[in-house]
Amino acid sequence: MTFSCVPGNVGGVKLSDLDSIAKDLSAQLGAVHKCVEILQAKVNEARTQTDAFAVFLYEARRSYRRECACAKKSGNNIEREVTSSYFKARKFGYRGSSRDWEALLQLRAEEPPRG
Repeated sequence: MTFSCVPGNVGGVKLSDLDSIAKDLSAQLGAVHKCVEILQAKVNEARTQTDAFAVFLYEARRSYRRECACAKKSGNNIEREVTSSYFKARKFGYRGSSRDWEALLQLRAEEPPRG
């Protein structure tokens, strides 16, 4: 690769071309900055709003754990809890099956290994 040492010509690109490239890049960076500001505003707005389904899921999981802790041999109370919370979840737009819903209720965070 050879480079020309002619003034005003850097590697085959004219300085006037570099000026226009710099202006274009500056305009694009300004547009990106505006998009980042809009996205940040939307994220902040989303953080202030509570997600009704997430709140319901949290409460349903807590209720499910409570039912499992004091369940009798038949397990009817657990089934009743799963079924009632499943129908409420459907009203929030949940589309899975009742067994999928039960699996969601059973999820637990993994504990870090002790050691």
